[in-house]
Amino acid sequence: CTSEGGPTLDYTWMLPDNTNVTSDVLPVNNVMTNDTGEYTCLVTSEAGNASTSVTLSVVPYNITLSAEPSPKVAFGGNVTLTCSSEGGPSLNYTLVTPNKGNVTSQMLAVSNVMTDDAGVYCCVVTSEAGTSSLNITITVGVSIVTNPVDQEVLINESVTFSCLADGSQPFTYQWYKDDQLVIMDSRLQRANTSNVTIDPVQGGDFGSYHCQVTNDVDSMNPSTALL
Repeated sequence: CTSEGGPTLDYTWMLPDNTNVTSDVLPVNNVMTNDTGEYTCLVTSEAGNASTSVTLSVVPYNITLSAEPSPKVAFGGNVTLTCSSEGGPSLNYTLVTPNKGNVTSQMLAVSNVMTDDAGVYCCVVTSEAGTSSLNITITVGVSIVTNPVDQEVLINESVTFSCLADGSQPFTYQWYKDDQLVIMDSRLQRANTSNVTIDPVQGGDFGSYHCQVTNDVDSMNPSTALL
């Protein structure tokens, strides 16, 4: 702080925490949140005093963005995102979502989570000094859209069972016959995708079939179909 006047001048810094420092220079090292606020320089002479103020702002730091109970959410489940940060003195929060636009809040509750709720959520924190951000990815569990259906075929004909899932990809499909994993061979085609084709059907192929669909969150078993 500098001033004209005199013949002698006394300088006092009044800090945001209501303490005073007698000096014309005030070093603020390792600036943290509690250093933010208004600093006032009071200059005194025998004739009187004058003052000027400046506000110290800090770029947001130490951002956290959590998803409770987990960023991996069962299809139809609920998740709450919460963002917090240090910095200031005042902080503005915006949550940028994949499908709900921008939400001006520290918290966002998403209920009945569907596939289009999956993706990257970004917390943007702004102070007078600048902006910082942090991302979190929400993934959604498996929901069965199409179940395999019963089939009636003759020996040496072909048959295809299908099941389709919704949720966060990629999916892994595994097919089971009578609760035993189907192993691909020349007659069992694409057994690790959403359908399985048997061509030609043989006597040992008759039984019950179901698929298990798995993603990064969970797995689901559609209903069983009979051949």
